[in-house]
Amino acid sequence: MRIAFVTPEYVTEDTYYGGLANYLYRVSQALLKLGHEPEIFVAARQNESLVHDGVAIHRIRKERRLFNILDRLTFRRFTRSIQWLGQSWTLNRAVNKVHRHHPFSAVQCTSYMATGVLRNRAILTVIRVSSYELLWRQEYQEDRSGGEHHLSIILDRLALKRADSLYAPSRLLAQTIEKDSGRHIDVIESPFHLESWVLNDRIFHDLLSGKRYLLFFGAVGLLKGVAVIAEIIGDLLSQYEDLFFVFIGNDKGYQGNSMMEHLWSQAGQNRGRVLYLGVMHHEYLYPIVQNAHAVVLPSLIDNLPNTCLESMALGKIVIGTRGASFEQLIEDGISGFLAEKNSSASLLEKIRDVMALNPSQQKLIGDRAREQISRLNPEHIAEQLVAYIGQVALRVRE
Repeated sequence: MRIAFVTPEYVTEDTYYGGLANYLYRVSQALLKLGHEPEIFVAARQNESLVHDGVAIHRIRKERRLFNILDRLTFRRFTRSIQWLGQSWTLNRAVNKVHRHHPFSAVQCTSYMATGVLRNRAILTVIRVSSYELLWRQEYQEDRSGGEHHLSIILDRLALKRADSLYAPSRLLAQTIEKDSGRHIDVIESPFHLESWVLNDRIFHDLLSGKRYLLFFGAVGLLKGVAVIAEIIGDLLSQYEDLFFVFIGNDKGYQGNSMMEHLWSQAGQNRGRVLYLGVMHHEYLYPIVQNAHAVVLPSLIDNLPNTCLESMALGKIVIGTRGASFEQLIEDGISGFLAEKNSSASLLEKIRDVMALNPSQQKLIGDRAREQISRLNPEHIAEQLVAYIGQVALRVRE
């Protein structure tokens, strides 16, 4: 089966930060091993075709001239939405060009940035729903009064409406969108395995060796619950005088300023034990995850986040949140811990529970976490995806 994946990010690009690119890498590698032909169409700074780890990659430069004109004509009130349209148009145009000479069995678009809104209806198209604009903007507490807000939600919904079928990695997101859209959403969990990175523990040894620390990694912003951590960080570090809190990832800001500055200000006299290590590749990241006392991921909304999968696969205790998809992976007190969403009191309580564990209890929960992730074997998930696309094809032909 030949499957084209249309995406705004992939691991070949130096601007990616999130789990979407890692998901696409894992599923394409698994499909390749099973004898299928995945191809990646990714938004990039230049046009280029290459082969990366056996998979054909089409780097597509977004057409700017026409959409820049449109942006100016609309007085730059809809810049984000216009960028989405330009990206969808150029990516799908590239898919169509390849399809004419070497047809695809199906196209999978990302819901993120509405990449499927200008899809070719002549090609079977499914959308993997990894985000939902209305829900995400609500959790980010963004201004919802402007035309840009409404237009981006319209584009998001239109892309989902125009797809032949939809699936999501988490039951939570599937159920949420079903209620809003009236369309059935299938569930196929994200594939996962720990890649064989050549690990480099230099940063760990230079900055963290000998320290007891909690770790947050991912997008350092509101959506991932970092503001909730800020509410408790002063009290937490005052109670545990030998504890550090480490943050890794892209600072997404807070109320017009840096989120890290907000964390440091909330830590007060303990700000020296709040460490920010920036964006980090896996070979440096994994040794830091492996040596963390626990990983704290209090997301307001999420979709089986890669950060949780990686941490559990490394045998670490994860503190996640209820109602944000973590309960699909974590049984509270058994394979990790679940705090109430957007509750600093609940988060502090769960951190204290983890801090009270003895080493044998920590190991037991970490071992159970690792066992949970073992069911997400990439080849098994890729087989589910191929079977799902086959079922969709039969349904569309009927």
